[in-house]
Amino acid sequence: MVVLYRFYEAQMSGEVPAWSRASQAQGGWRNWSHTHDGFGPDGIGMSLSGGWYDAGDHLKISLPLGVTASMLSYGMLTWESTYRSAGQWDLAVRNLDWVASYLIKCHVNASDNPADNAFVAQAREGQEGAQLGNGFVWVGDGDTDHNLHWGRPEQQAEGGEEGALGWRPVYLLTAEGGKGADIVSEAVAAMVGTALVLRRPGIHSNPAKAQELLRRATQLFEFAKLLPGMCVSRVGLSGVASLTSPALGWWSPPAGRQTLYGSARWRDDLAWAAAWLCRAAVETGVGGGAGTSAGSSACAEAASLWIDAADTGGEYGRDVIAWAAVFPLASMMLRDVGAGGPAMVGRFEQHISYVLDRWISPAAAPPCNGTSLEFQVCYTPGGLAWYSNWGSARCAANMAMAALMSSRTGTETNTNTPEVALTQQRRRCWAWRQASYLLGGNSRNQSFVVGYAPTPYHSSPTRPVHKSSSCPTDYNTTCDWTALSAPGANPSVLYGALVGGPDQLDGYQDSRGEYVQNEVALDYNAGFTGAMAGLIEVESLLHEGGCSWEGYCVSTSCGTPGDRGVLPAPATCPAVQICVVVMVVMVVAVVVAVVRAAAIIISRPINTNDMSDNRIRGGPSQPPPQPPAPPPPPSPPLGLPSDPSKAPATCRPTDAACRSCLGNTNVTNTTACSACVAVCAELSIIDHRIDMRGRKKVKPATRCLSDWRDARAQCFDCVTSGVTDAVSCAECAKLPTAAARAACMTCQVRPLSAQSAS
Repeated sequence: MVVLYRFYEAQMSGEVPAWSRASQAQGGWRNWSHTHDGFGPDGIGMSLSGGWYDAGDHLKISLPLGVTASMLSYGMLTWESTYRSAGQWDLAVRNLDWVASYLIKCHVNASDNPADNAFVAQAREGQEGAQLGNGFVWVGDGDTDHNLHWGRPEQQAEGGEEGALGWRPVYLLTAEGGKGADIVSEAVAAMVGTALVLRRPGIHSNPAKAQELLRRATQLFEFAKLLPGMCVSRVGLSGVASLTSPALGWWSPPAGRQTLYGSARWRDDLAWAAAWLCRAAVETGVGGGAGTSAGSSACAEAASLWIDAADTGGEYGRDVIAWAAVFPLASMMLRDVGAGGPAMVGRFEQHISYVLDRWISPAAAPPCNGTSLEFQVCYTPGGLAWYSNWGSARCAANMAMAALMSSRTGTETNTNTPEVALTQQRRRCWAWRQASYLLGGNSRNQSFVVGYAPTPYHSSPTRPVHKSSSCPTDYNTTCDWTALSAPGANPSVLYGALVGGPDQLDGYQDSRGEYVQNEVALDYNAGFTGAMAGLIEVESLLHEGGCSWEGYCVSTSCGTPGDRGVLPAPATCPAVQICVVVMVVMVVAVVVAVVRAAAIIISRPINTNDMSDNRIRGGPSQPPPQPPAPPPPPSPPLGLPSDPSKAPATCRPTDAACRSCLGNTNVTNTTACSACVAVCAELSIIDHRIDMRGRKKVKPATRCLSDWRDARAQCFDCVTSGVTDAVSCAECAKLPTAAARAACMTCQVRPLSAQSAS
């Protein structure tokens, strides 16, 4: 959690402050950049300096930026005490305050008359000195950024005409255009969330700025209701006249110019914005409320917009959280504030369960097979809940945050019952397993967070797709397209960035040319940051109850203080719980979608059913000539560290049982059998565990069992069966009795039909 906001500080545009840990003032590589945004050809004659770059490029795009800021603030408000106890509250507030200042600039004309507002991102180019309505901004051109420039943002030219390297056009949303409710609504959510954060005590508390943000958010919300439509890509479709039809509800830049984020809905964004205004009304009394949603006009409107989105807009069936899908978050927030009364709270709770069950329920969905359909959950061999080629790690992390939010004590409609306690446990443990996978708890020992490797045996991304960190730190050294294919790690470490993630079979390439698996983006980190805070909170409760994650999720022998007297005694292989740390969970697949190619997609036709990341990014369509990249080094065998000198000890020459295990035809990983050796601490095998604060716990893997030889034999038999993974076998082998070990291993190797029946 400590390093995650460092990524956002590396994404700063404009006059990068000295407090940014990525700045040169702090020993980093970033400095002032694009300070003239808003001026020049196709500008608006007003400063738009500041904000965050969206990804590894140098574009500033309002839709994902707004979603990111609102999700970050939601996580902060949900786990405020965790942020404060970890010493991260003031740092996080400072980052949100930075981006809020940019959003205020983007609201280029603020008015209580909804039709007079304007926000940057509209299909008409504002001219210097032109009359502006309420609008929201998008700065930069995708084709120019992706095809003409690889280098430092600090050294990119500014102010050029279309086609030049420094061309950074600005697009505005106005009432005249009549579309773009999704973009404006996300700005509303971000402004309200940041305002509520700034109202709280702290070094960077700013009630006056919070009041300004709430005022602007109210103006923009009324403006958004005049814009029933969404941003849609028209790349490759500029000749289709129907794209400009008002009936379609689409906004796009002028013909021939690229849209990087084309969402397929807008009612979910409007409901999310309304949910934030409802929460603000409850906290501040503005719009009725003052401590309760009863009698609040803002909350009544939010409940009404939620119903419209669920019943008319088809949002109820959407089962993912991403920059283009925020309806589950609206359900969560409206439930927590009690909007609409008990009947509506029941509907919100029902929807939350509907979505999470798509991801968590151990039912009959197949594991990923490499060609599974996108936009429906399948599980990789290593246990990641996989949903989409783009941002597979992001999707799982966002749902982990939602699972933890939904399982907080006191948020359920019926608390302190065995059923609720088991649901809480199941959601928390699922989130823990997903986060563990992303932090390196997988068969590849691969962390997907840049700069974070829990042990010397783990790898973390070193070559993320990120222009500025790929450049030499010395500004006198040229940085151009040769940096894209340069060997070795990026010269600057992009600490805290969550990369795109693995494919359906846990495959992953740490390469600057891999735009799907190794890209970074603002929204990738948003839910992941909240999930880390939620896991820290649960871990603290477990420690208070004398429990650990393993005890809570593996042996189910203990729990949090709130679980005492509620959770039943652990069963041998309970249907509602998961038996080991690393397990392939079966889920119900219900969303029908299309198979997309795993290749890099520069442009594609519009698919209004696309729930995933349809930002159009990637390498240049026709990159400038560059020297051929050297061949990548051969990948190490699955499960082995990239540096053989750091490989964990395998079978000793005198350990006949272990060497017999290695000789089995089902064993292809040379470190698999050594997992069983760790069953007894007398052999000096060290378990490098980490807690959710990132602290290493170096201790013996387990207390030496009195029948440790039998336990090892059971573990070897489990490994050589070839049915489950070595880590799962070793976890089962640590149980105190032979019967318990056998039951645990049986739970792992049961056929699919038996698992489905349970």
